[in-house]
Amino acid sequence: MVAKTTEGKGNEDWFKKLENELNKKTEEILKSINVESGKKKEINENLVQDLWRIYLKFGDINIHFNMEPPYTQWATFTDFPTVWKLKEDFNFGNLDSMALIDTTREQGRTGDSLKINYYNPGDGERIRMLFEFCEGEKYYKYSGWKRVYTQYILYDKPVQS
Repeated sequence: MVAKTTEGKGNEDWFKKLENELNKKTEEILKSINVESGKKKEINENLVQDLWRIYLKFGDINIHFNMEPPYTQWATFTDFPTVWKLKEDFNFGNLDSMALIDTTREQGRTGDSLKINYYNPGDGERIRMLFEFCEGEKYYKYSGWKRVYTQYILYDKPVQS
């Protein structure tokens, strides 16, 4: 019996070491998530405002866009549409995608878009900016006319950098 208690203490020491390592790793992960989340919030605040400025600039030349997320969610306007303040209750850190989608009917260009998405391939969260445009339409026998889109990756980097 004495040997078993010594063996049990050895197992407890091993378990405590393992538990300490696990706690350290958990703290490191939580710190990196907090840093990443703060960085993502800062990036998203800037991107949303930049997309809104692009939206306004194209509106001046009569090219119409839809913006995701809608301005009613993230902005309070004192002089619509040029003077705004970010809403305090909107969580920019949870925003995973943003887009400007062309809704102008001229030249059949409806649907061209600038899209920004976050994704996680396993080694940390990354941000990707795509330009997507309609190359035209193609007729399919059983489903009718479908638009053909092409995507160009403009930017793809880790959130940390």
